[in-house]
Amino acid sequence: MMEVNKILEQTAIRITPMRQLLLEYFLQNNGAFGLIELENAFPKSDRITIYRTLKTFEEKGIIHSINNGTGEVKYAS
Repeated sequence: MMEVNKILEQTAIRITPMRQLLLEYFLQNNGAFGLIELENAFPKSDRITIYRTLKTFEEKGIIHSINNGTGEVKYAS
């Protein structure tokens, strides 16, 4: 969790539990994940919160989006 907080602080992103959870998920799991996969990984989380967190991470360069050709955008670190 220390690494997660350090990354968030270095990129000037306010630390919230959801941001910590999502960033930790990306750091621990290799691969690209779509919004639906992340919703399934965090069933008690709100879809909009997850989406906004992904967009914030993308804007700050922590993750990047990938269009896999099926219309579903996936995100990877």
